[in-house]
This record gives sequence, C-alpha cells and structure tokens, in this order.
Amino acid sequence: MQQGSDITLEDLKNMSWMQILKKVGEGMLEVVVIIAEVAVVILVTIAAALIELVDILAAVLAILASVTFATAS
Repeated sequence: MQQGSDITLEDLKNMSWMQILKKVGEGMLEVVVIIAEVAVVILVTIAAALIELVDILAAVLAILASVTFATAS
C-alpha cells in the first residue's frame, strides 16, 4: 500500500471501480477487481477471497481517512 499519496477525495469520487466474484469450482472463486480501468484477477478459495476483499476495503478506507484528515487540518 502506498503511503503519503497525492490522491484527493475528488479523485476518489471520480474513480470508477468494480468487483466481480465468479465461482469456478468447489470452494474456489475468481475475484476480479477493476480500478481506474486496471483489472486484477485473483483465483482463491472463498475464505481467501473474503480476506482479500477486506484488505482492499481497508486500503480504500485508509486513503479516505488520510484525505479527510488532511482536509480538516
């Protein structure tokens, strides 16, 4: 994760993103995350997919928190 990013809240509002989960077998998922037209494809177990999604959400929330904190200062 990048720290000290120059990304602004306005950048985040304008950024398009999508996630797609597709079951590909017994207990396996294909996770596709598309952020700003860049796609990342991960083939994982269901448990690992949930962990990966939580990690992605945590990273986005950390960016939002730092942007909010910087704006408030």
